[in-house]
Amino acid sequence: MSIVLSMSDSEQAAGEQDIDVLVELGQQLIHAILEGESLEQIKRLTDVGAPVWYQTEDEGISSLHAAAYTEREDIVELLIAGGAVWNAGEFPISHIQYSDTKGT
Repeated sequence: MSIVLSMSDSEQAAGEQDIDVLVELGQQLIHAILEGESLEQIKRLTDVGAPVWYQTEDEGISSLHAAAYTEREDIVELLIAGGAVWNAGEFPISHIQYSDTKGT
C-alpha cells in the first residue's frame, strides 16, 4: 500500500513563498556578516528567522563560512549555537568573492 500526499495549488504557492523568504533572509545574513555588521544585528536576523544553515546556490557559501572568513569568533559561536552546519564538507575560503552590493 502506498500513500500519496498532494498539495493544493495554494499550499504549493505558499510553500514556494516561504522558500523565497528563507533564501532572502539567508542571503541577508551572509551579506550582513561580510559587511561587518554587529553581533546584535546578526542576532536580530537570526531571531526573525534567517536560516543559519543556508548556503548560496552558486558557490555554497554559508553564514558560517562568512563568519570564519571575517574572523568573527563571536558570530561563529552564535551560528553554531543556533544550529549552523559546521561539518558539511570542505570549502576553500579562497573561493569567497564578495562584491559590495551598494555599488561603491
